[in-house]
Amino acid sequence: MAKSKIIKELVSDKITINQAMDRLLVICMEIGDNNIIQWIKNEKDGYEGEETKKYRIVKVQAFGDYELISLGQRCIYKNRVLPTIGVNDELIESWNKYFVRWGINSLQEYKKALDSGKFGGIPIHPEMFFMFEESTNIHVTNAYLYISPQSIGNILDKIKMLLIELLVTYEKNFGNLDSFDI
Repeated sequence: MAKSKIIKELVSDKITINQAMDRLLVICMEIGDNNIIQWIKNEKDGYEGEETKKYRIVKVQAFGDYELISLGQRCIYKNRVLPTIGVNDELIESWNKYFVRWGINSLQEYKKALDSGKFGGIPIHPEMFFMFEESTNIHVTNAYLYISPQSIGNILDKIKMLLIELLVTYEKNFGNLDSFDI
């Protein structure tokens, strides 16, 4: 059976995940699948207070910049893992199960930035720096939660796989989707 154009284009990376979602949204509106419409909206706009999708749960790590005085020398370290000896166990556990709420465009831009060598993450408020300094001789000047490019890539891959599964299921149920597609 010949596959619908949207499936072929998504599988061969001729369209982005975001473009495929826009086109799937049109198809879902045509057939009235409100559950998938809501999922698409959440994936595109980001999640706010919605149920957690397991594929969006990642492990984050505290990174930052700090100063260290050692043997009379002031050493400055940038983009390094921060010590967590003074961090509450519950907070560390929440970092092991961090829910990435960003929309598709933000996920793709963050991954692009990381892939190009830019380092960044989710800022940690300066009032919280003390917890990294406790029981150490460092002075934290910047801190953030870092999500690895692999974690973001896994989320994007899972979304793409779900899109393909949905499109193939719709094609089985409704025939070639080209007449529904834009």
